[in-house]
Amino acid sequence: MKRLLVLVLSLIMIMTAAQVLGETAVREIQFVTEEGVTLVFEQIDATSCAFVEMVGSPVHLIIPSEIEGLRVTSIGNGACFDISSLQTVVVPEGVTDIGIQALSRCPALWEITLPSTLRTVGRVAFQYDYSLCRLVFPMGLEELGEDIVSDCVNLIQVILPADLHASIQFPTAHALRCTAPT
Repeated sequence: MKRLLVLVLSLIMIMTAAQVLGETAVREIQFVTEEGVTLVFEQIDATSCAFVEMVGSPVHLIIPSEIEGLRVTSIGNGACFDISSLQTVVVPEGVTDIGIQALSRCPALWEITLPSTLRTVGRVAFQYDYSLCRLVFPMGLEELGEDIVSDCVNLIQVILPADLHASIQFPTAHALRCTAPT
């Protein structure tokens, strides 16, 4: 009788663990662009996902605002890390967060279009983007990570929201023309 009870309890524990693991498993979605570049997304919840990885070497990247009915709401840590061919990126409306090193070490990257929905930008998000000359942050931005533009040696203009209380260290000795959007 004890063995049967132990066997039944063991089976219940195994089935419960399998259900819990199944519910917490990350759903990965892959999307192939017209250029043949694979964009990888991870589902966050029932309505949204994060762009987490790019496989390939595009020149221009337009991140979709929706994948398989899920809104793209964040760019994950290192999503476009070390893509030497990348020159322009369009981050879609609906994205609220750009992660740590999300667009770092993209030396040819000269233009990044940020959405009005953006709220946070992670540490060193644009580090070593040597060709980047200008960044315009939206009015609703609430938080900037440390050293977001370190080693962006050609950066000459940064536009920040007037109400943003953040300290930014810029990589160059020349003065930057930082103005608030109107």
